[in-house]
Amino acid sequence: MKNVIRAAMPATGVGLMLLSLTACGGSTASAISKSTTVAPGKGASATASAQASGSAQASASGSGSAGAAPAPQQPVPAAFDNTKGWSIAPPTDGTSLDDPVIAPDNNLLLLRSSTVNDTSASIVARDAKTGAIRWSGKPAAQAASDGSSSTDINVLVTHKAGKEYAVLVSTGFLGGDAVTKASEVTQLEVFDAASSGAQVAPLRVITVPGLADGYSALRDGGTVLVQLGAGGAVVDVTTGQVTAYGDQDAVLKPPAPCQLAIGDCSENAKIIGQTPAGPLVQGYAAFWTKAWISNDFVPQGTKTEFSNETVQADGTPGGQVLARWPQPTDAATDVVWALHDGQTGRVLTTVPCAAKTTSASQIGNAGNDGVTLSPDGHYLIAGSGIVVFDLQADKGHCFEANATRNEVDVTAVDTDGTVYGTVHGAATGTADAAPASVKLDSDQATALPAGTLVPALIGAGVGVFGTSTSGGGSILVYPHH
Repeated sequence: MKNVIRAAMPATGVGLMLLSLTACGGSTASAISKSTTVAPGKGASATASAQASGSAQASASGSGSAGAAPAPQQPVPAAFDNTKGWSIAPPTDGTSLDDPVIAPDNNLLLLRSSTVNDTSASIVARDAKTGAIRWSGKPAAQAASDGSSSTDINVLVTHKAGKEYAVLVSTGFLGGDAVTKASEVTQLEVFDAASSGAQVAPLRVITVPGLADGYSALRDGGTVLVQLGAGGAVVDVTTGQVTAYGDQDAVLKPPAPCQLAIGDCSENAKIIGQTPAGPLVQGYAAFWTKAWISNDFVPQGTKTEFSNETVQADGTPGGQVLARWPQPTDAATDVVWALHDGQTGRVLTTVPCAAKTTSASQIGNAGNDGVTLSPDGHYLIAGSGIVVFDLQADKGHCFEANATRNEVDVTAVDTDGTVYGTVHGAATGTADAAPASVKLDSDQATALPAGTLVPALIGAGVGVFGTSTSGGGSILVYPHH
């Protein structure tokens, strides 16, 4: 039985690190075999200083200032102009600015502004081109974490009926004293992304009972999923309506029989994402919505279970379903990544790719493997950076090591299909990571000059380099040429 709750009306970022192949600034051309070194962006030197924030000018980046300091001329890929741009340095008011997100309809860069202990937080919305603050939310008390939750305060973006919404989500404990226990809640503050001014009040504040295991937004649909144990809650941020699914809800049962040797596939079933057909549920060796089940859409050459490996799925911000299907050759390392239509379950495209072998440099806000959708909705980065799907062409690309190329850990995809990422030290024989780019239309990889920064995010006509001001780091933003 689904319960409807109506609202009252009213992630860890990483500081910008410069990538250098050697301490003295050597070439990275050898990091990727059979590739050509290209020049960095206009005016950039071939190598970079050890810390971008050290050479940045004093920034007016605090949540209360309207301007932004010019960005220093750090080496960036040639597609970006490092003679222009702006920077965000650590605020001086005891807060940090983290985890930038693009609001594409309003050409904004949204940042989470929070106190050191996350007791208070807000959204700061900057013009992506100029860095000027368009609006900032009124700082509000956040649900206090007990230190056991891995779910950070997040900024999510969703759209519905031609409007763009920014949502600040947190989970933890509210209230309580020496006698009364605090309440476990997840809180969503919903803002109109087209707001203006300072101390902007949210359109509504929505409270969902329970500690969240995670949360994610559909890009188009105006909804946020709050994962709560086996169940969850789908929140319509445009109305405040919350549709809750308990641990015994009927949605956790598959829509068709799926018997196993012992029991059935509903064992340990839990809601893991959203689709146009309703909640996405992961069971044992199967996944489903109320309209379809994965057993009817097994990609050719794969199995639902093989060698102690089972098919695993993730929801995506675009509403598709990403699944990792075991191959009967060597399920421990070989995976077929399949993109399924969220409405019908139909397989849209597949790409074989090995399991992740290096640590991720990009962790997304949704999915167990860092599933990240580009702000324009064109590209999906999955597998913590080892797989990229072109959603318009229905084509997948694998960036594992092959006969001619080392493994590339993808961080961002540009609008022209250029992938940026790093080749880790284990492959280059050094302690550092080497910057690289790959053209999706040809899968041709290119080693970038040593010290070149690779973007963490691309959208609204800019590249964003760095994700946090914590620890003295800076976030640099450069426009496209």
